[in-house]
Amino acid sequence: HESLRRLQGFSLDNLLVLERNGGLAACVGYWDWRKIVAITVQSLNPRLRFLRGALNLAGRVFPAPSLPGPGEALTQWCLTPVGFTSPEALHAVLVTLNNLAVQERIGQLFLVGERNAPWFSALKGFFSADTFVHLYVKPLVDSVSLPQGTPVYLDAVDL
Repeated sequence: HESLRRLQGFSLDNLLVLERNGGLAACVGYWDWRKIVAITVQSLNPRLRFLRGALNLAGRVFPAPSLPGPGEALTQWCLTPVGFTSPEALHAVLVTLNNLAVQERIGQLFLVGERNAPWFSALKGFFSADTFVHLYVKPLVDSVSLPQGTPVYLDAVDL
């Protein structure tokens, strides 16, 4: 638990758990990236510009998600860890998490995974957009340690 306390924007309080029949049915955690990195939109490709305009129009009639425009910052949570026994159980937790995000004025929830990841079937009814991500991984080094209580700050390139 000590290492979790040192991780900015994530704690055990950020875990939502659904229990059914005396067991764990689904669990989703959210990591508040606003605490560690500020991501500002530089530009939108034509598809996202069109989608942003359509969502802004729809938002005048009924509640709709919004996409930030150039110069605006993302207000995002990254969903991790994710575990579930069925897509329906995960969907129930995601609905609760989405409502919490709306209350906290979070604009985007990120769920990173392969296109065929099993959790994507639980996203039915949610607005979602596929994006390409380049993932860079750094090896952990056993000889590196930080003093107890030292906060951990992650470089954005490590996310």
